[in-house]
Amino acid sequence: MKHIIDQEPQYDRAMIPAYPRVPAGEASPADLGRRWPCAGGRPPCGGVYPPAETNPGIAESRCSRGSRLGGFSRMTRRATLRLAVLALFVASAFRTTPLWAGPTDITEPALASASARELWRKGSDQVLSGDFKSAVRTLEQVQSIEPGHAQISSVLGWLKEAERLEANREKLRTEVYQYYVDQALKAAKEAREWQAMTPAQREETLKKERADKKAKADAAKQADGDKKDEDAKPTANDEGKDDDATAVAPDAGEMDEADLGAAPDTDKLDDKGYKWSKSLAYAQAAMANAASEEEFRKETWLKEIVSNVLVEIERHKEKREWRDAAALYSMLQGIFPKNKDYEDGFDYTSKRAHLDIVYGPKSTWRNDLRGVTAGSIAQILDRMDEDYVEEPDFKKLCLNGLEHLIILAQAESIASTFPTLGDKDLVDHFVSRLNGLIKHRVKAKASFNARQVRSVFNTVLDANNDSLRLPEAVLVDEFVSGMLEPLDEFTSVIWPSQVDDFNKHTRGDFVGVGIQITQELGKPVRVESPLEDSPAYKANIKPGDLITHVDGKSTIDININQAVNLITGEPGTKVVLTIEDSVSKKSRDVSLIRQHIKLRTVRGMVRDETRATGWDYFVDPDSKIGYVRVSGYMDKTVEDLEHALDQMEDEGCRGLILDLRFNPGGLLTAAVKMCELFVKERDPLVQTKGRNRQQNMEILARADSRFNRPLIVMVNEYSASASEIVAGALAGLQEACILGVRTFGKGSVQNLIPIMDNQAYLKLTTAYYYVYDKNRPGDPWYCLHRKKESETWGVEPHVTIKMIPMELSKVLRLRRERDVLKGRDQAEVPREILERRAASQPDEELPKDPDPDTDPQLVAAVNMMRLKLMSKQPWVLAPAAAPRVARGAAVEQRTPDETPR
Repeated sequence: MKHIIDQEPQYDRAMIPAYPRVPAGEASPADLGRRWPCAGGRPPCGGVYPPAETNPGIAESRCSRGSRLGGFSRMTRRATLRLAVLALFVASAFRTTPLWAGPTDITEPALASASARELWRKGSDQVLSGDFKSAVRTLEQVQSIEPGHAQISSVLGWLKEAERLEANREKLRTEVYQYYVDQALKAAKEAREWQAMTPAQREETLKKERADKKAKADAAKQADGDKKDEDAKPTANDEGKDDDATAVAPDAGEMDEADLGAAPDTDKLDDKGYKWSKSLAYAQAAMANAASEEEFRKETWLKEIVSNVLVEIERHKEKREWRDAAALYSMLQGIFPKNKDYEDGFDYTSKRAHLDIVYGPKSTWRNDLRGVTAGSIAQILDRMDEDYVEEPDFKKLCLNGLEHLIILAQAESIASTFPTLGDKDLVDHFVSRLNGLIKHRVKAKASFNARQVRSVFNTVLDANNDSLRLPEAVLVDEFVSGMLEPLDEFTSVIWPSQVDDFNKHTRGDFVGVGIQITQELGKPVRVESPLEDSPAYKANIKPGDLITHVDGKSTIDININQAVNLITGEPGTKVVLTIEDSVSKKSRDVSLIRQHIKLRTVRGMVRDETRATGWDYFVDPDSKIGYVRVSGYMDKTVEDLEHALDQMEDEGCRGLILDLRFNPGGLLTAAVKMCELFVKERDPLVQTKGRNRQQNMEILARADSRFNRPLIVMVNEYSASASEIVAGALAGLQEACILGVRTFGKGSVQNLIPIMDNQAYLKLTTAYYYVYDKNRPGDPWYCLHRKKESETWGVEPHVTIKMIPMELSKVLRLRRERDVLKGRDQAEVPREILERRAASQPDEELPKDPDPDTDPQLVAAVNMMRLKLMSKQPWVLAPAAAPRVARGAAVEQRTPDETPR
């Protein structure tokens, strides 16, 4: 059995926001819906990845009971309001000059004075605890005692360089914060002026603004075209170059920075005259860069913006512009996450938006809900009653399901699909019956169980037959969606229409031509990157090329998901892509044979085809400090990591930095095997605990460590699931220093349970993951999962180094620049591919980063590792926090192969 811990942090709960664009254009029926067939917002798509809300799901499989652990499958409505982001990367293969160029002598300095030696140990400990500022002062005392000491001078040199970097970072944060504050105030001023205008003046203002925006976009497009023309000119240096450029496939499991640190796009709302929404969007961007979020919320100017946005929301509601209203509530929640009114407002407006999309004129609801019957309700309730991780509150679940049905009945905007919703008498009759059920059959009961929920729903069916006569499948789907909503976001139902796609994705069949694609509205599909050794790469399809037709069908007339369906297929079958070259603009037909696509999740610092693994893994070759980035947990991940470790050991590696940032998770078995590379046999790694004792187990390491050198693990708020298990286990067993920020907190187990005679599945959260910390007071096991009320979650780093959104964008750009897979005859990857934006999108006038090629967290990790190697001191790890309450259930001890089947 393969245990899966699905993998994408959902942006509404991530600590660094992807700012919403309002609105995001025409949505597919899946947007704002509950019927999403795959783990994560985006399926693997057989080797073709469209841009989507979240990272691609990693292969899953079920045991004989239908068990599957993990799963980011039920999309939150907030996530669907955000523009799609592409999670697979492409970048140019080169190493930037590091800021941490340092001493070649990494041995412990020989100091004659006892006081100097004591100060050296103190300064080393300060570095190992992440206190670089204090370390500089301490080591300056060592230098004053023994002036001219080469090693001390070198250490102080790179520590002071790090100090300079930190000062630049704080200056950048302040400038970016002030930029967004200024933009918010400017937009607020424009909003006040707008309110004072006559209708004619408003129309004239809108015309001018649209013309200005078009002129800027055209200028940016022209400038980009001029640059492409210049780049296309041959130079003397091009002569004799090998056409077969080295490159790397983009990461298969990482997120994109599309909106991190960028100004929110509210142009469409702005065009409608909703000026305050633009100001709010800038305010949300400002808060992401604020020194203190709490102090930011107290700003007087913010209160003015919020009060006016609430007025705009009411205007949206009056015009039934539910999606726009929900988007604004989403931004308000981003700034005020504990405000119940904004939470309730978002909940209602997003439900209305969901109905308009799912049952609108272009919807496919008949196909989506084929085979859905009322009989599924009893099966869902019975399994929830038996196996859900916590005791279900069936009264709350029933009330929420009934509220969903009332909202459905009152959604007159979809009366074209369901004509009876336009009959006020019938609607009133149905709603009155449901309100009676709520009052007399649900709220009046002191206790409520699954059987009573079934009885209530049967009465709903009778009320429907007497009034609206809506299709039974629609009532079932809406009631189930409402009933599951109070549970965790990973519990969901996969209806019969979704099962085939779901099974294909859970088998891990990555079948296609090995290409990543994206699409701008009204334009052909664009190639983000081919994958190495894929049919697309061998056919010399390059980043930036356009796919204008698939088997003769224009891609302008289809959306990205339709393009994916056309390009993918069964292995061994043929597809013809019409490719327009990104430079010459010439078109050619390329015939490709679909095949299984191999995705790699282990990366180094620099692509190097002279090495066995194809990578140079040293971030500091002089000090022999290795660096490995793992972007997901798949079948071959640990094997590839072992090859990387072998190579580094052969080349004299003395310490390793393991980068799990932006790693959304994957296979539990891969996570456990990775831990076993660094821990001792029989060391405790992970527990699962649920309400049903059958869900309880403990996994112990089966093998001794094969890598016994100093280890730093880097994590961030997008490190989830399997990444958290690895980081938590290594931290708790004192085998590694954890650096970065608190992880995402996705630590729940899902079982895939067949229902409706195996025609559908209930994906039910049945347990939580716990990791071990031997220094934690009391119970050493603590829960990774982030619940709504949680104050702590995930893995807390020993050394915390926060980054603002612009810095996160920079780190992701640097990764692409190291990983790019260029075409064989491609001199340079197009700028819009590397920068993840449309060529016609004008640059925002943000403050410039004075260190554009520096990863601050990696710099800190290298500094710490150098001192670790020089001082030979143990890690100075922060003491364990007060224990999070773990369940007291007895836990069996099993190695992974003993897991119940």
